[in-house]
Amino acid sequence: SEASTTGIAVSGPLIQGNKLVVSYAGPAKGYGGFRVSWNGNTILGNGFPDAYKSPDGLLESKLDNMNPQDFHSQARHTIGGTEGNLPSYLFTIVPNIKIYVLVGDETVNAVINLRRPDGEIDGYCGNFNCDPGDDTMDAVSARGLAAPIKGATLFSDAPPPPTSQTQKGGATMDINNCPPELLARAQTACESAGPEAKQGCVFDVCAAGDAAVAKEDVVTSAVEQDVTQHFELFGALRLPKLLGVSVPAQMQWAAAAM
Repeated sequence: SEASTTGIAVSGPLIQGNKLVVSYAGPAKGYGGFRVSWNGNTILGNGFPDAYKSPDGLLESKLDNMNPQDFHSQARHTIGGTEGNLPSYLFTIVPNIKIYVLVGDETVNAVINLRRPDGEIDGYCGNFNCDPGDDTMDAVSARGLAAPIKGATLFSDAPPPPTSQTQKGGATMDINNCPPELLARAQTACESAGPEAKQGCVFDVCAAGDAAVAKEDVVTSAVEQDVTQHFELFGALRLPKLLGVSVPAQMQWAAAAM
């Protein structure tokens, strides 16, 4: 089923037990409906733009208009249009961790950037051993990492989600219900996305009601194929710590998906 990120929470020993939470509380759309907290205390809630630096210097953060493509080529996916600066959060946490959050109406896109620390790393983002073959959902599930994190949620002190995110509204989108004309345009626009990504691309077009979103999916598919090819090369070389960007096991993070 399709999902959207509605919040992100980060904690763990790597950031000295501190906790950052970004979540949608509503009812306003966009940044006005999101709440941000650092160790349970609300930050970045004094209008737009805004900035906050923790007294101990471990966190620097801001809310401002930013260009999503400055942080990742596909950071605009689904909610970011095609150009221009958009309301976004940027968090810099010691040691050299950067988290960019593009704000949509009720959802976000997040880009996490940090260097690979020592120790084991694993999860939805992979284990960063330069072998993409063991980063599939089947492989992650076999390692027992696909199930929700047990125990207390990192969103425990965040505002409760609005009913729009907990109760179904309207009909469930299905390709079989896609208007024939739109479906035909989707099939054509998504042709170059490749066999593995085409179905998801067609779904996105039907859900959005606009064939223009296929362009994002096609570009994303091309980037994924390029990354996979590079990883296959690196995997053959078995170079240690070649990749400098990852999400470590020591850092607990969660994305609330609806």
